[in-house]
Amino acid sequence: MNLKQPPKVLVDPAEIMNIGYVKKILNNAKEDLLNNDLDSVVTKSRTIIETVFIAILRKHQIDFKENGDIGHYRSLVNKTLGMKPDNRWDKNVSSLISGLNKIVDSITTMRNINSDSHGSSNRVKINEAEAELILNSAVNISVYSLRVDGRKEKIVLILRKHPTNEI
Repeated sequence: MNLKQPPKVLVDPAEIMNIGYVKKILNNAKEDLLNNDLDSVVTKSRTIIETVFIAILRKHQIDFKENGDIGHYRSLVNKTLGMKPDNRWDKNVSSLISGLNKIVDSITTMRNINSDSHGSSNRVKINEAEAELILNSAVNISVYSLRVDGRKEKIVLILRKHPTNEI
């Protein structure tokens, strides 16, 4: 196995390509990854997640303050899409969603500490493998959120087709 392979975005990002800005950011992040500009990959990864969250909130006409608080956006998206685990959820699914939330928090923290967005004397240099993981995680989380949003739409459409709510 050749360990020095060029980095890849492993997820098919086709579902987020309809948001033109995300497509541009993703393409730039892939270039940054190939050019070893790893700090910039972190910043762009966070931007991908933030942009998708904001798009979902706007689509559902959710009132929110656009101040860069990705944790607040995530919380509103989770609430809007019914992704807030409760005791009716399978414990493994709850654990998975909690893990995704932790990844978003970690990417946000790394962007604030390690990326090119802030000058910091405490920066920790990340390696290519971690930058690739961060970018792929951002794309996965974004695609997952959009798929859940699409699934929610399908359920509403089905209910609208059946006015008696008898499916």
